[in-house]
Amino acid sequence: LFLKVLNPLRTKIDCFQRKYLRKGQLKEQVIIRYIVKELTLYFLVCFLFFFMIFFVNNILLLAEEILKQRVPFADVARLMLYCLPGVISQSAPFATLVGFLMCLGRSMSDNEILIFRASGFGFHSILRPVLILGMVISVVSFFVNDYLLPLSNKKYNKKLTH
Repeated sequence: LFLKVLNPLRTKIDCFQRKYLRKGQLKEQVIIRYIVKELTLYFLVCFLFFFMIFFVNNILLLAEEILKQRVPFADVARLMLYCLPGVISQSAPFATLVGFLMCLGRSMSDNEILIFRASGFGFHSILRPVLILGMVISVVSFFVNDYLLPLSNKKYNKKLTH
């Protein structure tokens, strides 16, 4: 008697879950969140790598002038602060390219893209977070290049001549 009541209820619950909750399928929001998390992680690692390379390069280029003139530490710190927008504008495009390629390459080698495709997601669903995150990084880079870089270069040159 208990099984007679439970079986129709179980089938109704399964129908409800398939229809409204997409039971047995990956939800697109979960996939998008996963791809964005992975892309962001690889971008940040690559950004820090390229940032350190370009920042150390700027420090080494300034070291000779700083040591000759015996500049106070506060002025050296200010010069390094004025170098940051230039370093960011150099490292963001490289980090975006290398980070996204590393992330997508790892996804391909781990067959994650194949799993997404087998789950019913098209390439446009997989590529959408890549394009959106790339556009966000481009807008931030445009702001840094258009507003912060000229301002910091002007202050940097002014500080360097004094």
